Amino acid sequence: MMNTVDEILEFKGREVWTIVASQSVLEATALMETKAAGTLAVSPDGSELVGIISERDCARAVILRNMPAGETAVSEVMTKNVISVSPDDNVERCVALMTEYKIRHLPVVSGAKLVGMISGSDLMKFVVKVQSEEIETLENYIQDDEGGEG
Repeated sequence: MMNTVDEILEFKGREVWTIVASQSVLEATALMETKAAGTLAVSPDGSELVGIISERDCARAVILRNMPAGETAVSEVMTKNVISVSPDDNVERCVALMTEYKIRHLPVVSGAKLVGMISGSDLMKFVVKVQSEEIETLENYIQDDEGGEG
């Protein structure tokens, strides 16, 4: 299977939820709750990626490090060295990166522009869809072959 990240984005959508680094962890958590998102891209303008922040980052900051959610800036707890992929990367590379770095989300960057975000769940749903289509194609081929010459 050599499906690309761009195909995954076509399947799941390209919308990315972003937050500014100076906003609070409380604001990030509220936005994640509103958008039912596990991770936000941190971006000053919605197109440039400077980090990501996850529900885990927020929980660890507030609960384990006792940082006040309303007073702690996203920049204090976000991941700055972000592992990302391009629209041309393939599914196998995404799975390998997520496994190697134990991450659940991959921002999709084209040039310097943030163009999407994919999760492990997005990858699984896409792979299942592709495999289902391949199975259906094979079943149709077999049915056609059995009804024809042979």
